[in-house]
Amino acid sequence: MKKNQKNEQNKDIYVNQNLLNIISPSGISFDNNYADIGEGVGKIFCISRYPSELDYGWLSDIVNLPGAAATVEYRYSPEDIMIAQFNRRISELKSARETERKESEIQRYEHQIEDLKNLINRISSKKRTGRIF
Repeated sequence: MKKNQKNEQNKDIYVNQNLLNIISPSGISFDNNYADIGEGVGKIFCISRYPSELDYGWLSDIVNLPGAAATVEYRYSPEDIMIAQFNRRISELKSARETERKESEIQRYEHQIEDLKNLINRISSKKRTGRIF
């Protein structure tokens, strides 16, 4: 019985150096777009705006990069603040649309305005029903 215990104790244990470096790095420094953690250097990305229509799993290509550690953080914004920001942006887009000469750009502005109006409607209906989607 004691021989088995000794054999188990003498087995080599695999140490994941990448994980060990993350858990107890030798030093940490960071800036707006990078992080230097121990022997590894990382790039920081912030996705703050994305299309209103996205396919399922759109973020998986980024999150599942080989050798990468990813964190996804969602921040709640009060509905009133979001609606005020959308209204302000609609006003800016309408002003830009009025001064634009190219038809393609005018249509792009109109599409953006329509998207923002749809978002405002979805947020307003969420207030009434409790569901945004």
